[in-house]
Amino acid sequence: MFKLGWREFERSIFMNLIVILLLSTVFAVTISLVSGIVSRYQYYKPYKDVLNRDGMVSSVGAGMLPYDYTAEGLTYEEAFNGIFQGVDEIIYNMRGDFSADESGLQNQSVFFYDKKNLDYKPLLSSGIWLNKAKFLDDTIPVVISQNNQYNVGDIFSLYYTYDYSQYVDDEEQTHSTGQQKFKVVGVLAKNATIQDNTVIGSTSNNLEKVGAKFLYSTYNSDFYDELYIFSTREFLKSSTYGKRNSLFYVSGDIFFINNKNITEEQEKNNRNILLNMNASLTFKNSEIQTASLKNIYSQLYNLLPIIIMSFMLTLISTICVSAISVKKQLRNFAVYYICGLKWKQCSIINLINSLIILVISIAFSSVSIAFINNFGLLKNTVIDLGFWQLLTCVIIGTVNCLIAFILPVIIVRNTPPREVLKEN
Repeated sequence: MFKLGWREFERSIFMNLIVILLLSTVFAVTISLVSGIVSRYQYYKPYKDVLNRDGMVSSVGAGMLPYDYTAEGLTYEEAFNGIFQGVDEIIYNMRGDFSADESGLQNQSVFFYDKKNLDYKPLLSSGIWLNKAKFLDDTIPVVISQNNQYNVGDIFSLYYTYDYSQYVDDEEQTHSTGQQKFKVVGVLAKNATIQDNTVIGSTSNNLEKVGAKFLYSTYNSDFYDELYIFSTREFLKSSTYGKRNSLFYVSGDIFFINNKNITEEQEKNNRNILLNMNASLTFKNSEIQTASLKNIYSQLYNLLPIIIMSFMLTLISTICVSAISVKKQLRNFAVYYICGLKWKQCSIINLINSLIILVISIAFSSVSIAFINNFGLLKNTVIDLGFWQLLTCVIIGTVNCLIAFILPVIIVRNTPPREVLKEN
């Protein structure tokens, strides 16, 4: 059957090339349109489960606690998690300040992501994302911004000051300098979008306009030449730096998931604590969720009519081209019928011909987009080859193949082969 299908493809090569060009154009347009919808959803997806629950989101630059927790023998994280009431879970990132040398001048920050914030993978120019990295030999894996100092595989050290007053009696000598090693496992790409809008600055402060993208920053090495370093809280806890009483604190977006029995007084108290920590923006989870879904659906409503119209035009064109193609192939089908094949088997031959056209069309459009992207011509667009884009193309192609299968049966189902041969 496949050989006969391929033979029919070769016999109508000119007509098939027109269909391939038509389908490739439709697929390229479809990939572009679906990419616009997917690009908005990808920012919402990592936070979907959190935003579905009652709570709030607050942005904190440097979350210094409004009381001396060390006097109570608490670590920073113990104090931070215990200060809020009526909360089931708090998801937050942390920040540590380091020195590039032993001078003690804190001129380099490292951002440590909560493990629940690792589902979103920013665009990398090289290496792997943090969720694939492993902690070895007291060396913290990091992803860094583009720079002239380090590349993937490089190991470097930063210095920090830590308090060891609990171990000595001399009040004048209670601090010492430590050294922490880091290993570069990935480098951010130019214009990479990263989680946490306080690292570089939010893409937009207009929540209604950008939806969940409000929770991200866009890194561009043309404007930010300083070194940005990212790791995880899990690696922080495993390191010598994390185990010592070092200076690290909550920084960035904090997600609160409320207990179902939380009172208004407790919520008010939590907001006041955040204000004392200089929180810049605080929203309810439901507010961000509503804005995010509205942002996604608005794009869907704008692009769906174009997708439907493209699909309808393709459908009409496919029916017309298939009808012409089947008419040209009727004599061959009649010969196949006389040789023992049934009309349905002839339809299968036409279906194989259409499958060949479909595969070539999807491959051509995908390779074309990948080729253009390789030259950086799509870097300022949201066009991408992903699951949903290819699935939409496959759906359109499946409809095209079904038409190719059904059309010959409709045309010749009540016509004797002898009549077909006479007419053709």
